[in-house]
Amino acid sequence: WEQGKSLSSSQARTCNENDFERVVFPQHPQLDLTLKKLKKLGAAPARMTGSGSALFGFFRTAEEVRAAKSHFGSARVYAATTLSRRQYQTSWAKALQEHTDLNQWPPRSRYAR
Repeated sequence: WEQGKSLSSSQARTCNENDFERVVFPQHPQLDLTLKKLKKLGAAPARMTGSGSALFGFFRTAEEVRAAKSHFGSARVYAATTLSRRQYQTSWAKALQEHTDLNQWPPRSRYAR
């Protein structure tokens, strides 16, 4: 895959796999069941993070998120939204503006030599 080029559907599926799942799920079947539950509730995709510290799923609407959250009882479930690159950069620029030179990305510290 090269930056700026589209992925084929088979390439995208490959990028959407975590090899760690094959090792972790047999040892911790509850995690596999939870991931399957996310998918059944409409998450597409649903995966384990690269480090295995969390499971996550993408939902199309806030209502789908609320509905899915209600199926997890007392489990720690957090809703988040994704950001475009521009939104991400704007957010960081606002948070760091008093400490950085904002005329470049990534922002450089005013205190760096």
